[in-house]
Parts: sequence; structure tokens; C-alpha cells
Amino acid sequence: MLNSPITLRDLEYIVELSKELHFGRASKNLHVSQPALSTQIKKAESLLGLTLFERDHKRVFLTESGRQILPLAQRVLDEAQNLFIKSTPKKTIPFGGHLSLGVIESLGSAFFKHIILPFKKTYPTCPLEPREGLTSDLIEQLSRGQLDAIVISPTIDLRSFESSPLFFESFHLAVNADSPLVHKTEFRTQDLDSKDLLLLKEGHCLKDQILNFCPKNRKGHVHKSHVASLETLKLLVSAGPHYTLIPELWIKKEDKALLGITYLPPSNIKIGREIVLVWRAQSSQALDMNRLAELIKKEIPLKSISHPV
Repeated sequence: MLNSPITLRDLEYIVELSKELHFGRASKNLHVSQPALSTQIKKAESLLGLTLFERDHKRVFLTESGRQILPLAQRVLDEAQNLFIKSTPKKTIPFGGHLSLGVIESLGSAFFKHIILPFKKTYPTCPLEPREGLTSDLIEQLSRGQLDAIVISPTIDLRSFESSPLFFESFHLAVNADSPLVHKTEFRTQDLDSKDLLLLKEGHCLKDQILNFCPKNRKGHVHKSHVASLETLKLLVSAGPHYTLIPELWIKKEDKALLGITYLPPSNIKIGREIVLVWRAQSSQALDMNRLAELIKKEIPLKSISHPV
């Protein structure tokens, strides 16, 4: 028989403090006092024989032991919640009553503007908490339980997660009126040269995806960029001699009149990226996640993907 001194409540305290990294906020979320939370964390660390958090008067940090324990603690809590839901199906509510949804920054508001109101209409009692970030950060937050699901382009191995394909987003070439390409009706990969491409800063998977489509890409022939916004890239295209690739959801009809930008569609529709919904394999909300995927595919005005990723 399993005889563990660690309780689910202990694990809940550990996970919540790792999310907030602040005793005041974590204790408020858990509806306990700060001294009670501190005592419980110390007890759990003593039982485990590990230091999970480093503390000073101003900050809280996860230790290396804490980072290793956290995914295991989250998995146990997910499985416990799953057991409860399966044993009491009549008490279930969508997404457990709250959904934290992370989206890569290069989708961001262009994605959420199609989703927030339909989600509210479909799930009126379930608050949606939208967040944006880089793929690596979103994956880490999902693993830690800080996010319930994420919407990303599958540029990394997702075999340890569950996922559902959503849609394919093509890239359009954004050029200004002075560009020699402006008279074309579409563009080919052969038209692209990395030395003329404006790209997002390092860390954005969109940058790497675009360079992969550029046959003239050469190391060292890429503009160094500190730009993190696709709207800023549009402004740079409008003002300068360079061009960029813009994901389809970010294209606005008024860009031509306001910015003087012309968008050229790709001659091959496969110049673009697949977008998927990802959640933890142990999550008790798999059915809700698949329903969310269907809602997204219905509301996003792009071609849905039905094949497995």
C-alpha cells in the first residue's frame, strides 16, 4: 500500500507558489494566510528532503529541484482532478470553470479578435484568460500548469502533449509602392532574398519559418532586428526599401490606403505555417479541448486542418 506523507494539498501549494513566485499572491489564490502557506511549503520540503524554493525579503525563486518536481506535482494534480471528474460527471463544468489560453505572439490579437466573443457566447460562465508569449515560454508555462492550453505552430516535438490541428495560415509578401515586386500578382520563394527581408527578433519561430522558405538565405545575410511586433514590421516596409512576409490573419484591407502596402499571395499555398491547439496529456479537460479546437476552426476564417499533426 502506498504510504506517502505528501498530500494533494501540499502539491497544490507547491504548484501555486511556483506560478506566482510570490507568497502574498499565492496565499490569496489559495485562500490561506501567508504564514500558513510558508509553513506548509517548509513541511513539504522537509518531507521531500529537498529545497524547492529560494526566498529572500523581496523575491521567490524555484530551485533546480523545484523545477524537476514541478511537472510531477502538476501531473498528480491533473490525474486527481481527472479521477474526480470521471467519478462525478454531472458536476463537471467546461474547462473546470476557467481557461488560461496562451497564444504565440505572432498570432496574438489577430487570433483573439476572432475567438474572445464567440468563446464568451459559447461558455458564458467560463472566464477566458488570454496570454501571449514565445513558443518556448508557452510550452514551459503549459508544463507547469500555468496555462491550460496553448495555440502554436508545431516547430517542436509535441509527443509528450496532446494536440489538435486547427488551420493553415499562408504568408503574404508585403511590399511598398517603390518595390520592383509591387507589379506582381503573386510571389514565389525564388523572389525572396534574406538580405532584403525584414524579420522579427530572435526567439520568434516565425522568423525561422520564413527563412526556411528563402532559397537565398545565407548565414550573416539577415537583418538584425529588435522588433517583436508584426505591425511595426508593416511600418518599416511602408517607410523603406525592404519587404517582409506577413501571416494571413494580420492582413488588413486598410493597409494599402494607410501604409501604401501591397500584399502578394504565394504562388504555392504551402508557403505558410500550420497552427495547432496543445494541452497536457494528463489533463482532465481533453473533451473540452477538442470542443475548443472545433470552435476555433469554425471562427478563424482560414482553411482548417483535419489531418493529425
